[in-house]
Amino acid sequence: REPAIVQRVGQNQFSVRFIPKENGPHLIDVVEEGSNTPVSGSPFRVLVGDSACGDPGMVYAYGDGLTEGFVGVKNRFFVNTANAGSGALNVTVDGPSKAQ
Repeated sequence: REPAIVQRVGQNQFSVRFIPKENGPHLIDVVEEGSNTPVSGSPFRVLVGDSACGDPGMVYAYGDGLTEGFVGVKNRFFVNTANAGSGALNVTVDGPSKAQ
């Protein structure tokens, strides 16, 4: 299950936004508010990650800051997404739990 934002856009019409965690086919179950009765046509099939979406395999990083880092100075590296298409980029920097 993924959290979703549901907004009314008209009488018996709603907009649903969610961020799937993986590409591929998904089923979206829609039920009437206050019950578990599916709306007509539910579950809805959607395909996430068609050719128009980004390709994370085309993202790469480079630079000295990826192999060593120093406290108190800028440690640089670059993330190239030029050929990856559209999508969000999240970067996490982890290090050893104890300074050495």
